[in-house]
Amino acid sequence: MKNFPHQINQIGKLTEALHVFSELNENGVNLQDDGAVGDAMARRGVYTFRAQPPDIERRLEEEHRKAPSNQGTRTFARDLRRLFTLIGFIASDGLTSTAETLIRQQTDPLDESARQIWSDALFDMAVEDANGNVSHPYRIMLRLVEDIPGLPAFKLGLCLEAQDDSETEYARIKRLAAIETKEQLCQQIGVSPHAARNAVKILPSLARQIGDILETDNGYHLGYAERPDTDAEPSTVEESKLQRRSRQVTSEQITARGSKERSRRSSIRKYDPDAIGKRYSSHESLLAQLVKTLANNVSTVEGYYDLLAVTKDAAILFEVKTIRKDAARQVRTGLGQLLYYEYMLVAPFYPDIDLYRCLVTDRALTTDLANLLAKHNITSLVFQDHEWTAVHAPATLVDLLSL
Repeated sequence: MKNFPHQINQIGKLTEALHVFSELNENGVNLQDDGAVGDAMARRGVYTFRAQPPDIERRLEEEHRKAPSNQGTRTFARDLRRLFTLIGFIASDGLTSTAETLIRQQTDPLDESARQIWSDALFDMAVEDANGNVSHPYRIMLRLVEDIPGLPAFKLGLCLEAQDDSETEYARIKRLAAIETKEQLCQQIGVSPHAARNAVKILPSLARQIGDILETDNGYHLGYAERPDTDAEPSTVEESKLQRRSRQVTSEQITARGSKERSRRSSIRKYDPDAIGKRYSSHESLLAQLVKTLANNVSTVEGYYDLLAVTKDAAILFEVKTIRKDAARQVRTGLGQLLYYEYMLVAPFYPDIDLYRCLVTDRALTTDLANLLAKHNITSLVFQDHEWTAVHAPATLVDLLSL
C-alpha cells in the first residue's frame, strides 16, 4: 500500500496552513526548512501539541532541545509539505497559481469555488511508490464508490493499494473490495491495522467535506457524478458528443438493474439524492413505470439524461425526480437539467422533429412549481397512488404517453 501523508484531514486547517506557507514565502523563508515551517504552523495553531501549553514559545524551546528527527513540528511540516506538493499547491519555487487562487478568495474554505479547486487538485494527484509505479488514488477511490455503492469506510483505503491506473489493476482492487472484514483485508494485502487506519485518514475525509463522496447509514456513495474520461473538462462540442453513448433501454432492463448499478449521469451534475440508497431504488422504479406508459411506436433511449422517447415525428426528454420534502430543490435541479440536456445532448441530434420536455415526479407539485415548469414549456408528470397525472401537457405528448 502506497504511503500517503496523514497529518491533517480538515479543509479549514489545510487552508490556514496554505496561508502560513504563503506568508513564509513572502517573507523569504525557505519552504523546505522543516524547522521554520513547523514553528510557524505551531504559532498559528495549525499544529497542536498533545498538551497545548499557554506559552507556545516555551513549548517550542522544549521541542528544539530534541533531536531534529524527534521533533513533532518538523515531522508535521515535512508531511504537510508533501501533501501540498502531491496535490499541486507547492512547487520547487514556492506556491503554485492554484494555491494562490485558493488563498486570494479569503472566503469560506468550503464554498463552491473552493470545493471545486480541492476536488480538481485531488483528482489530478498522482502518487508514486518506491518502485516507480504511479497511480491516481483519488480517481480510484471515486470509481470504487461509484461501482460499489455502500462501500464500507475501511475499504476506501484500497485506493492506495493500486499500483497503477490500468484496468487489470483496478479489477484486482475490486476483487479485494469484496473481502468482508477489515482483518481479512489487511492480511490479504499484507498491511498492519495501523497502516490501514492511516490509509483512510485523509482522502475519504477530504472527499466527504468537498462533496465528492457521501457517507450514509449503509456506507459510502458517490456525491458528485461521474467525471469525464479525460483529464480536461470537455468543451461544449465534446460534451454534445456524449449523446452518442446513449443506448436503448426497456422497463425490464431498468427493473433488473435495481440498486446494484448506479446509472451514469452528466459530469455537470453534483450531489443528487436520487443517485443513492433508497431514493435510487425509488427513482429506478419510477423510471421503469414511465417506460411502460409509452406508446408502442415509441423507442426509448437512456443516456446522460434519464430517458428520451423518440418517434418518427417527435421526442420527449424526461428527467425523473423523487420528492421527499424537497420539491422546490428537485424542481429547480430538474428544470436546469432538462434545459441543458435538450440544448447540448438532444436537439443537435434530432433537429427535424418536435421536442418536448417532461419532469416526472412521484409526488404532486404545488401550483407555483407546476406553473414554473409550464413557463419553460415543461410538462409536470406525476405518478402517485398507481395513477399518472399530466399538468400542462400538449396533446401530442399525451398521445405518446398513452395516458
